[in-house]
Amino acid sequence: MVHVIDGEVKPGHFPRKSDSYERRTAAFKIDEIPAEDDQDARIEASQDRYHLIVCAACPWAHRTLLVRAVKDLTNISVSVVSPFLDDETGWAFASEDVAAQYKDSALPPTRDLASGEDFSYLHQLYTKVDPEYTGNVTTPVLYDKVEEKIVSNESWDIVRYLDRAFKPGPNAVPGLSEALYPENEAQDIDSLATWVQDELNNGVYKCGLAKSQRAYEEALDGVFACLDELEDQLAANRYLCGRDDQPSLADLQLLPTLLRFDDVYHILFKAARRRLSSYRNLFAYARDLYQVPAIRATVDFAQCKDHYYTHFVSANPKQVVPIGSVAKSFDRPHDRDRFVRQRRDSDTDEAREQKASQDDQTNKDSRKAKGEFVRGVSGHRRIITPDGEGEGELPAEAGRYHLYIANNCPWCHRTMMARAVLGLEDVISVDVLFYRRDEDHGWQFLPDEDGLRDFEIERRKELLDGQVSTEDSINGLSYAPEIYQMFGSKERSVPILFDKQANEIVNNESSEIVRMFALGFKAFHRDGAPDLYPAALADEIDQLNAWIYPDINNGAYRAGFSSDPKAYEDAFYKYFAAFDRLEDILRDRRFLTGEHPTEADIRLLPTIVRHDPVYYSRMKLNDRMVLDSPHLYRWLQDMLRIPGVLEATNIDHCILGYFGRTGNALVPPRPHDNWY
Repeated sequence: MVHVIDGEVKPGHFPRKSDSYERRTAAFKIDEIPAEDDQDARIEASQDRYHLIVCAACPWAHRTLLVRAVKDLTNISVSVVSPFLDDETGWAFASEDVAAQYKDSALPPTRDLASGEDFSYLHQLYTKVDPEYTGNVTTPVLYDKVEEKIVSNESWDIVRYLDRAFKPGPNAVPGLSEALYPENEAQDIDSLATWVQDELNNGVYKCGLAKSQRAYEEALDGVFACLDELEDQLAANRYLCGRDDQPSLADLQLLPTLLRFDDVYHILFKAARRRLSSYRNLFAYARDLYQVPAIRATVDFAQCKDHYYTHFVSANPKQVVPIGSVAKSFDRPHDRDRFVRQRRDSDTDEAREQKASQDDQTNKDSRKAKGEFVRGVSGHRRIITPDGEGEGELPAEAGRYHLYIANNCPWCHRTMMARAVLGLEDVISVDVLFYRRDEDHGWQFLPDEDGLRDFEIERRKELLDGQVSTEDSINGLSYAPEIYQMFGSKERSVPILFDKQANEIVNNESSEIVRMFALGFKAFHRDGAPDLYPAALADEIDQLNAWIYPDINNGAYRAGFSSDPKAYEDAFYKYFAAFDRLEDILRDRRFLTGEHPTEADIRLLPTIVRHDPVYYSRMKLNDRMVLDSPHLYRWLQDMLRIPGVLEATNIDHCILGYFGRTGNALVPPRPHDNWY
C-alpha cells in the first residue's frame, strides 16, 4: 500500500493515531446517487467511457464486480491489478509473468487499460487526475475515460451508482438484478450496510492489523457479534433485509467478506473464534449466492490467498501461502430456496406421500449397476382402520396383530417407538430378530451359540436374553424371509406386521404401520398418549416427511451403501443440508411442528439417534455430529424423555448390527454421551 501527500507518493499507510486500525475515508465521492424512478438519468454504458479498476483479492473491489456481473454491465470495461502489493509502489498493473500466473482465472491481472498511457502503477492514475492529491491509493476505482477523471474510489458509492445510473444489459441475472437498491428500502439497506461495514467488513482488518491485544479483542468481539446476529436474521429469510425473493446491495456487500473468511480472516487475521462453515445459515447463504454463475465468475480464491499472505507481513512474516482452501466447499448443495416454497407447494398429496415413504425407482437397475443404493418398494400394503369397513381394510383389534422387528433397523425402530409411545404394548405382540443377519438367509432369530461370537456369549444376559426372540413365536420359523416365502414372496425386509387371525402379512412399509398405529388403533391408546397425526397439522407433517425421508432417513443409506463416489457425494451433501434445515426449524420449536411430538418426530428420531454412534463413521457421514448441532441435540434429548421412546431404543443392538457384519467386523464402544 502507498499513500500520497500533495501529489508525492509515500510508502505504506498513513501513520496511525492509535492501536486500532481505522480505514481512511475515500477522497473521490459521488455527490448524488440518481433517484430510482429517474429513468432519464439512466445511461447506456458506453464501451469507451466508464472503466473499473479492481484487485480480484480486494473485498471492496469485489462488491463492484458483483453488481457489474448481475446487472450485465459488461460495457464498463475492467483493469485488474496484480494481487502482489508492494509497500514502496502500491497497486501495480500486471507484468507478463503475473498475468501468465493467473491466465486461467476469470479475472486475470491486466495492464493499464484505463489511462491510455499504460501506467505501471495505480498511483500514477491518481496523480494524473489530481497532481495535488492527498489520500490512499486504493481499489476499486470507477474512471471516466472521456473526461479523464475518477468518478469515485468509494465502493459503496460505486455499487449504488452502478445500480441506479446504468441500464441493465441484456444478460442481467433474472431475480438478482431488478431491485438491488429500491428507494423504499434504501434507508434500511444503508443502515444494515453501515453496521456490517463497521463491525465485519472492516472488523476483520481491525483484528488482523491491531497493534495491541486489547484492540484485537475488541475488534474480535465486534466481528462475531455481527456474525451471530446475521446468523439469526438468515434463519428467518433467504437474504438480508427480510427478503426471500432476491438479494439487495446489502447482500452483495456482505458476500465478499464471507467468501474470504475461512481461507484468510480466520487464519491470517486471527478471527478464529469460529469458522464461517460452522454457521449453518450464513454458510448456506454464502453458497446460495456463490453458486449463481455470474457471481462465481467474480471470485478468484487463489488471488485472494496470494494477496493477503504475501502482503500482510506483520501477520505472516515468511509470506508462505497455505496450500489448503475451502473453495470447493462453496459448491456444496444448500436449501436456501426453501423460503420460496414453490416446489413443495406444487406437490400433490399423492406425490408428497410417495416421496415420504419410498425411494425413487426411476432407472433403478442402471443406477444400481453404477453403484448407487436404491431401496426397494414394500409389496404388502393392507391398511388397518378403526372398524375395517372399507374395501380391503382390516379392523383394529387387541391381540390380533403381531410385529416382527430388529432393534438395529431404523424402519423397525419407528414402529416400535409408535407402539410404545401410544401404549400399544399389550395390543400388538412382538418378536425381536437378532441384530446380525445370516449371510445366506437374511434376518434371523437368535442363533445357537455356534452362531455367536465370544463377546456375545460373555455378554449374553446383557445383550440377548429377554431382548432377542429365540424363534418365530407365531409360525415357528428361523428366518424372516421364510415368513414371506409362506405367501410366495421373495421379499426379505423387516418390519413385518402380521395378522395372527387370518395368518397373513398385513403390511411391511414402516411409515404406513406408524400411521396405522396412530389412527387405526386410536381406541386402544393409553390415557395421555400424544396425537401423532392431528388433522390440523397433517399437511405440515406430510411436507416434513417428504424431505426428511429421502434426504435424511434414506439419505444415510444412500451415502453409506453406495459404491459410486458421485452418488455418495450427492447423498452426503443433501444429508447435511437437511441437517441445517432441521437446525433452523428447531431453533424456535421444541418439536418439528411445535410444542408436541408428532409422527414426523417419530420418523426422524431413528436416524438422528444412530448418527453419532453409527452413521458418522459407518456411513461416512462425518461432516459433523448431532452433538455439534445444539438445537437438534436438544430435540434429541427431549425426544428420549418421552415415555416409551428410550424403552424402544437399543443403541447396543444398533452398533453391533451395523459394525458387526462388515469389513473387519470390529465393534466400537458406545459413545460417552449419557443419552446413548
